[in-house]
Amino acid sequence: MNQRNLGKLVNILVFGEKGTGKSALANHLLGYDAFKVSGDIKDETKVTFGRQGKGDSSDLFVIDTPGLQDEGADKEHMIQLVQYIKNHK
Repeated sequence: MNQRNLGKLVNILVFGEKGTGKSALANHLLGYDAFKVSGDIKDETKVTFGRQGKGDSSDLFVIDTPGLQDEGADKEHMIQLVQYIKNHK
């Protein structure tokens, strides 16, 4: 484990409008391609889910979320996000 957190897992939630690079940021934080990234404004992430980092980033757990402003699906995405967090301690 990385020394910066003395063995504690840091949880990071990536949240924002669609097409703003949330998944790319999450991949950068984790140090590997854990989440599929779109090359345009199209939202690639359809469900909320998380991955743990590897190597120097093994103390990070990053949760990627579908983007806001996604053709009326915001309420569904928010419900899904809350359920994911409740079910994954």
